[in-house]
Amino acid sequence: MNMCKTDMVRNIVKENLQYTNKQIKDRVWTTYGVRVGSNEVINAVGSERKRLSYGQTPDYVLRAGETFIRVCGDYDQARRILAVCGSKR
Repeated sequence: MNMCKTDMVRNIVKENLQYTNKQIKDRVWTTYGVRVGSNEVINAVGSERKRLSYGQTPDYVLRAGETFIRVCGDYDQARRILAVCGSKR
C-alpha cells in the first residue's frame, strides 16, 4: 500500500485527537518509518491548538461529521454544502 505523508498523519490522529505535533511525528516514524515535519502535520490535520479543542467534542458529533462527509462524497463537497447552508442564515 503506497500512502502519502498526509494520509499517514491523518491515520495517526484518528487514534487520538489529543496527540501533540511531536507525538504525531513520533508515531508516524514508529508506525510507517517515515519522518514528517511540523508543517506537514499542520497542513494535514490543522494546528495543535485547534486539534486539542476538537478532543472536547463529543464522539457522537464527530461520528455525525464523518457520516456527513461520507454521504457528500468527500470533504471538499461537504465544505461547499456547509458554506451554502451557512450563507442562508
